[in-house]
Amino acid sequence: MNLPVEVRITQVLGPLLGARVYPDVAPEGAALPRATYQQVGGQSIVPLEGGVVTTRHYRMQINVWAQTRAEASTLMRAAGDALKAADLMAVPQGEPVATYDPEVKLRGSMQDFMITWAD
Repeated sequence: MNLPVEVRITQVLGPLLGARVYPDVAPEGAALPRATYQQVGGQSIVPLEGGVVTTRHYRMQINVWAQTRAEASTLMRAAGDALKAADLMAVPQGEPVATYDPEVKLRGSMQDFMITWAD
């Protein structure tokens, strides 16, 4: 059985971020730079003959957070390259989107990837 897709994403992005990769939301006070990921949908597979689905198409949003716009953009490009090079069959679903969180005063970049993964 394969690892859960979330575990594999953490493994792929971990070396870029010193293992500061978190599902959904980073813990309060987590060091920078860091990344979060969240499943934001995907394409359902429904076999015509019924049966068990063993491959899934996950739409995962990857978010990177840093002190500066340049660092966030550079990290997002590196994260995208790492995901595309890994065994995740990650396909970008558009270009990254820049963001700013005024509450914590952090710059971010987010991008969605369609990831095909066998459960």
